[in-house]
Amino acid sequence: MTNPTIATVKVAGEGASKNMYVYIDLVDDLAPNSRPKVVLRGSVSDIAGNELKPTTSEVNSGNNGKLLGTASDGIPPTISLLSVTERLLNNDGQTDFSFRSNENLTNTSGAVGFCTCVSLSGPFGNMSTKNISVELGDPTTGKFSFNEKENTTDGVYGVTIIAMDTAGNKSVIGHSWREHENVTDNAINSLGQLIYDQGTTSGSQVTFKLQKWPLADHDGDGSIDDSVTALHNGKTIYMKVVSAGAGVDEKITAVAYSDASFSSTYHLDAGTLLVNYYHSSDDYRIEVDKAAPGQPEYTPTTGSVIYDTTPSVSVVYTDDEFPGDSNTTVSIVKAELEGPDGTEQNVLNELTTTDNKSFYYRPTSELSVGRYVFKTMAEDKLGNRSSETYSIFEVREKQKHTISMASGWNLISFPGNPSDGRLGAIFTNPLVTVVGTYDPTVPGGWLVAVRQANGEFLGNLGSINSYYGYWVFQSNDEPISVDIPGVIGGVSQVPPAISLVQGWNLIPVISLGGGSSPEARDYLVGLDWVRLKGWDAQGKDWTDISPTDSSSKLLLNKGYWLFLNKAGTLVP
Repeated sequence: MTNPTIATVKVAGEGASKNMYVYIDLVDDLAPNSRPKVVLRGSVSDIAGNELKPTTSEVNSGNNGKLLGTASDGIPPTISLLSVTERLLNNDGQTDFSFRSNENLTNTSGAVGFCTCVSLSGPFGNMSTKNISVELGDPTTGKFSFNEKENTTDGVYGVTIIAMDTAGNKSVIGHSWREHENVTDNAINSLGQLIYDQGTTSGSQVTFKLQKWPLADHDGDGSIDDSVTALHNGKTIYMKVVSAGAGVDEKITAVAYSDASFSSTYHLDAGTLLVNYYHSSDDYRIEVDKAAPGQPEYTPTTGSVIYDTTPSVSVVYTDDEFPGDSNTTVSIVKAELEGPDGTEQNVLNELTTTDNKSFYYRPTSELSVGRYVFKTMAEDKLGNRSSETYSIFEVREKQKHTISMASGWNLISFPGNPSDGRLGAIFTNPLVTVVGTYDPTVPGGWLVAVRQANGEFLGNLGSINSYYGYWVFQSNDEPISVDIPGVIGGVSQVPPAISLVQGWNLIPVISLGGGSSPEARDYLVGLDWVRLKGWDAQGKDWTDISPTDSSSKLLLNKGYWLFLNKAGTLVP
């Protein structure tokens, strides 16, 4: 005892047991390794007057009274972690742990479960753990080391500290309990029957991923095969783990079994599977990582052809190499862009990142057309450096949007606003002689331009945009090629809203993304329309669409006459 002084003595009990129990409260708590004696120095009498008191020899003994009993030490020691030097190790790395107990420890040799030692779990795949010896600096403090030379497999290791006091009581620290983790979506089982066998050799093998690694020897018995239990559709399932996270495998496999409350035809192939398990606590985890960052993902990928002279070029390093890997970020140590002439430009300082996994480069000036090689090398936190990797891509001139034409009159539209709306810039074919549109808001309605002998257009139509349909007359079948931002190149335009009048309107078919032809009913939603008329330039014929038609697509690049019962707004 730290202080054997008695504070109070209480006699308690009810009914037939009235006043049969004596409770002694001490001034201070007992030390965890105390074995107190209870000695009667006065006397105790029952209701009949029978008296119990020490004999003369007992009074004169070393106890100075009648010894009623000696308590045993059944309290395990309380262990606390003091320090860890490293948690991330490379080649030849070592980390040192120290811990303290609130009472004397002993027995630093022997098998796991019967010693003050460390039970090590990790990526070596065995259900039996490894034993790491502990050195006691004094009876209440211990230390041990983990080194890469003896644990060469890359992965996450977990140390469980087992402490034995002089009375044989055992404490185990270094594990955490995770409850009801849903593994239904990633569980794979043999779809066999779950035999109601209380042993651990019968039943269906189930394989699933866990979010926390590694499994921990929670009871200090030298094995992790008893670290997992489960609930299947609310029923308790017992599991014996037979493999767990060896190497880069993120899965465990366990034999599932039950008690006799299950039917002999119970299956695991449907329902919800929740698992409960013991895993190593964060403070007791060590990572061995000797692997360099692997092959990254590049955009553009090798072999790509892009039509953007200021492209965003990216590289993504995952560096997630084993279950529980927390060292997943990298630093780029080399980034070069080799141009078509073979010149290599150092772009390392021009890379941007927000997570040290995905890195981006965008040139500040336009790239010339040709072949490019984007090369990088990366290094992880421990200095493991990757080999040089690269992506080869080709930059070409931006493709123009093409509109098919026929000899004669064509009724066309542009799916987005041309980058240069001048008639001469769009209608470069000298055999295009007349371009016109209909705007009911201007006097006369028609806006027309006619090509003059000098090749210039003259008339009251000054430019082209995507808000109208256009009549174009030409004397051959040469298509129109025009640069439309937003159709090619990834630059979006502000979505249009076109005001329409009651009566006839000459409308376009707009698609900022250059997508497929829309249904008429979807395209004209919200408008009170009567008829839509399209012109087939090849067949020299009209096509009619009405609101009652079940399926009628509007063709991209075409213009249409639309008759409205009342004014409205077209929002393509």
